[in-house]
Amino acid sequence: MRVLTYVPLRPTQPRLHPLTAAAIESLDWPTMNIVYGRNDKATDHYADLCAKHNEARDIVLHGGYDALFLVEADMVIPPDALRKLTALDVPVAYSLYVSRHPKHEWLALTRLTPNDHAYVSDDADYARRWFGDGTEAIETCGVGMGCTLIRRETLERLAFRLNGGNADDWTFAMDCVAYGIPQFTHTGVTCGHIAGNAVLWPDVDEPGLVRKEKI
Repeated sequence: MRVLTYVPLRPTQPRLHPLTAAAIESLDWPTMNIVYGRNDKATDHYADLCAKHNEARDIVLHGGYDALFLVEADMVIPPDALRKLTALDVPVAYSLYVSRHPKHEWLALTRLTPNDHAYVSDDADYARRWFGDGTEAIETCGVGMGCTLIRRETLERLAFRLNGGNADDWTFAMDCVAYGIPQFTHTGVTCGHIAGNAVLWPDVDEPGLVRKEKI
């Protein structure tokens, strides 16, 4: 199976975080084809990111790849992330990580409509039951491209796009819901989200479901 690993970088901050670089280098995968997207000149961050995602999509579709593995520059991913997400054999496979916003929601949605949405972590007790023993892949409504595997067949049906004030990861998840494309979150692939001088981790043993580790 040929997988393209694509890391979108901001034009104004083209440096990959060392923790992310180390995580990518440690990936347990036989062949790594990595592209770092840094050439887009869009001034709007959402537009820039969407353009990079579509660049990655084009490379997959025209380069004979079977899947796209997106990794954002501020993620800390486990060595077996790509292997586990690929083994699911589903159209869209997400890792589990938390938002940098103050509530630090788990970026896994139980509901997503044009007018409404709900995060797994909205209810701590439910989130702990949902997480289970931390080895399952659970169907969700997305969302978040921090560490995500998208199969070629899905990319043939959907391009990345913006819609209003939403980033393209949100719109992509909504499009998957609308087209009936299954999305799964793998609780066995938990990732860290770098925020300043700390890394945020989903953690069912913490009161707020998030663990902060100083860098």
